Amino acid sequence: MKYRDYDQIYEELSQQPRMKQSTANKIIFIIILIAVMPFLLVSMLFMGIGIMANHNMNKDKKVCTERVMGIVCALDEDRRVDYDSDGDRTESVTYAPVFAYSYNGRDYKITGSTYSSSPDYNEGVQVEIYVDPNDPKRIYVPSYSEQKNVHLAFIIGGGAFPLCFLLVLGISIFKLFKSKKVQTNEGESI
Repeated sequence: MKYRDYDQIYEELSQQPRMKQSTANKIIFIIILIAVMPFLLVSMLFMGIGIMANHNMNKDKKVCTERVMGIVCALDEDRRVDYDSDGDRTESVTYAPVFAYSYNGRDYKITGSTYSSSPDYNEGVQVEIYVDPNDPKRIYVPSYSEQKNVHLAFIIGGGAFPLCFLLVLGISIFKLFKSKKVQTNEGESI
């Protein structure tokens, strides 16, 4: 069967009796919904990841109550090599700060959870760190803005597509009902 676009299908179905045009609208709506559903699911997944990560960060903020001064003792590097479709090699490096601090006479080194292409800190920078007194390896670093921005990006990025989709869907439904109302006022049956 030869591929036809939605406008052709709609045009053919709209030429048929009035009852079938309503069916055509439903079929087109279902086709669009099926085509968009994977994007909505991925968007919701991204939003969920951002919300959960933000929730965990806020939980860390609540339980990490002991303030200590720490230092960024190193930058952990994550090197990745990728190949594009032509076989060309590209290498990327991302960085996460390694925080060193002392709590109750013990020394700790914790690598930040978020890697970025440009480091948030330079080595040797002093930072304010809050430690969980029940688990000193669990920390919250208020100045670690990269972590906050990633959560926000996941939430906004994941939420933007469904909002746009709902807006377009709402406008489409409004226009559909408006055109049916006009047709009803002209004396046509629906």
